[in-house]
Amino acid sequence: MKSIAASPVTFGLPWSLAAGTAGVAQEAAIWAAPLPTYRDGNKIKGGVPEGPSHEEGGIDLINTKTGRKVGEMEGDEPYMLLSKNTYRNNGSLIDRLLQVSMNEGG
Repeated sequence: MKSIAASPVTFGLPWSLAAGTAGVAQEAAIWAAPLPTYRDGNKIKGGVPEGPSHEEGGIDLINTKTGRKVGEMEGDEPYMLLSKNTYRNNGSLIDRLLQVSMNEGG
């Protein structure tokens, strides 16, 4: 293997190609996995995810339609998904909780 990587003929390309192919296969498997659905009774309502801190890169929140990052959270940071109706009926309370959490030290 070392001799192939050091060869002036191949310049290590067989191993680079193999690594690149493996990476593409892994990415394809991730994108092929079915996305969770939230209107069929299997609702994810909240939790406390494991993951890196904000300083370590955090956990990206991605808009799956655009592929754009829309936010970031960190491991051990609890989250809760609220319905549109809950927000419509309790908007001022929810807005105040968000204000305190994000801007007034929790």
